[in-house]
Amino acid sequence: MEIPGIIVGYGKIFTKFNIDIPLVGEENHPNKEIDLGLQKMVLQSIVRTSATTAELKFTLNTGERKEVSINDTSIDSADVLGGELLWKDDLCTMTVTFDERLTQAELMVGWPSFLVSGDWVFIIK
Repeated sequence: MEIPGIIVGYGKIFTKFNIDIPLVGEENHPNKEIDLGLQKMVLQSIVRTSATTAELKFTLNTGERKEVSINDTSIDSADVLGGELLWKDDLCTMTVTFDERLTQAELMVGWPSFLVSGDWVFIIK
């Protein structure tokens, strides 16, 4: 049986880092590279869209391994009240809600899964 790709993952946190939350209507460009082992992503921008919300944009699949693409990953923070991730092509948009006094947050990125392309052959008996 030939399979065009397989999904593999890691069950661990890869990195923790702090981000600065800009003022309402302002935008930061941290360009923070996040290495997930098989592939990389970059936190490109943070826009504060209201007193209690911000939008983070991540560029996906920025590493050297073209046969591996990020399927998803967990991006969490104890500093925010809630969040939502939208995955589309090579871009992930994260919308977060937080206390309006928040100026900095710690993000934890981990538990990624990847689509590894190839002509995989499994012998099933």
